[in-house]
Amino acid sequence: MDRGPARVAGKEETVVRRFAPLIAGLVALTLVGAACSSKGGSSTADQAAAQAKIDAAAAKGPGALLRSTLDTVLGEHVALLAEAGAAQVAGQAAGVKAASDRLLGKNSSDLATAFGSIYPDAQATFLALWQKHITFFLDYAAAAAKNDAAGKKKAVDQLNAYAATFAAFLNGQNSLLTKDGVTSLFKEHATTVLAVIDAEAAKDYAKVDTALVAAYSHMDMIGKAIAVAIRTQHPEKLAGTPDSKPSTLRAQLDAALQEHSVLLYNLGAAILQKNNAGATAAVDALNSNANDLAGIVGTQFAGSAQADFLAAWQKQIPLYESYARAVAAKNAGGEAKYRDDLSTAADNIGKAVVKLSPEAGSGDVSIADFMKLHILSIKEVIDQLAHNRFDNADDALLRAIQHMDDLAAELADSIAKQFPTKFV
Repeated sequence: MDRGPARVAGKEETVVRRFAPLIAGLVALTLVGAACSSKGGSSTADQAAAQAKIDAAAAKGPGALLRSTLDTVLGEHVALLAEAGAAQVAGQAAGVKAASDRLLGKNSSDLATAFGSIYPDAQATFLALWQKHITFFLDYAAAAAKNDAAGKKKAVDQLNAYAATFAAFLNGQNSLLTKDGVTSLFKEHATTVLAVIDAEAAKDYAKVDTALVAAYSHMDMIGKAIAVAIRTQHPEKLAGTPDSKPSTLRAQLDAALQEHSVLLYNLGAAILQKNNAGATAAVDALNSNANDLAGIVGTQFAGSAQADFLAAWQKQIPLYESYARAVAAKNAGGEAKYRDDLSTAADNIGKAVVKLSPEAGSGDVSIADFMKLHILSIKEVIDQLAHNRFDNADDALLRAIQHMDDLAAELADSIAKQFPTKFV
């Protein structure tokens, strides 16, 4: 019987409820300027204006929310493309189908809904156009798996041609998204994703993980560009600043935390496939990612903050590895032990964060709770991969990624409020 790590009573449902309406909730970002007005004197009006400016720049403000939502959905797009490529190379038809279905289905729909919250008349066109380029990536992965140079070239040519089409479409909605700028961003997106697929085909697992992190990180360049252009074009619809310092801190944490989730997927998959080289590469990448994350957090504080956070964060990595090896060995006792150890590691990460930023966490969910929800999702990834249930594994990974955006929001918000002069 699957006990899982100590469940966070009432907390998982709270966080899921908070994230579930996130995409659709972008529609509600339209804020009427009159709502910030005051019938009082000029002093009251000035105070209200100052507070509105602070709120707009906040890590949980509408601008940060739009940017992080775009980053998260675009990051999921990259993760699913990487999974589809790996499944093609491994000859796992079910894995290809699971990733493809989510790429063309919910992930595309989520992104189109976010876009349509600002440009409702263009939502359907955006969805059809976005889905089109996914098929080119999938075709490239299929050709790479067969070492079909002609097939790869055809897909690359289609992606290059698509870049101009997509750029013209976005520019038609918002002239601040210049054709040259969007074309360049899209081509870089294609280049980084194709590098992942090529490394998968070459079975160069260290390069797979390095390329995957680069492709994932690049998504913030796209998410930020779109969010800033929307804010500039429609300030009446978005009372928030997507490129404020708190927003940027949240985006940086989003990328590092979500990359951690994707690399854990790679680690679990490699162990279950008895791919020792892949497992070693994933562990190395996870430790590198831990250093990146500790750097983002630690630089906000003085003294040993970075080293203290890193020590707490890194302790979970070998525990995930051990859990996956226990699952692979069908060692129920080992599974139970490492689940409990991961729960303890989550508590220690929570303590390390709160020691640095005492207000971190929300009123109903602590930092340790967020980490335990993350453990539950990654545990589900590994458990489902062990049964070749790639569809369930993909869904669990997407939940893990979403939990990391919740955590990033809490961390960025608490840090920005703790050091207000650094984040103005």
